[in-house]
Amino acid sequence: MTVDLALKEAANALLKKYRRGEAAREVVLEVVRDLLRAGAVVMVRQEEVLEEALLMAMKHGITVYDTLFIALAKARSLDLVTSDVKQAEAAEKAGVRVVLV
Repeated sequence: MTVDLALKEAANALLKKYRRGEAAREVVLEVVRDLLRAGAVVMVRQEEVLEEALLMAMKHGITVYDTLFIALAKARSLDLVTSDVKQAEAAEKAGVRVVLV
């Protein structure tokens, strides 16, 4: 489960790989199509957690982009999986269990 912002972030990361010659156009499109298929990933509209995310961003000094994922994890009692140390620290302070990868 993730906020719908994740689709844009994933597409942008794939675009960067394409531009660097690290991924073929067809592969990039296939990955995005797989993400969009019903049931592949449960998407939650970012508006559902935006206010809480903004409050967290103000409190912890990180971006709303990062706190959207924390707010969703907190609201749904989920673990946050991240490789971002600052995001992980803010999540832990907010009472969210973190899996740092």
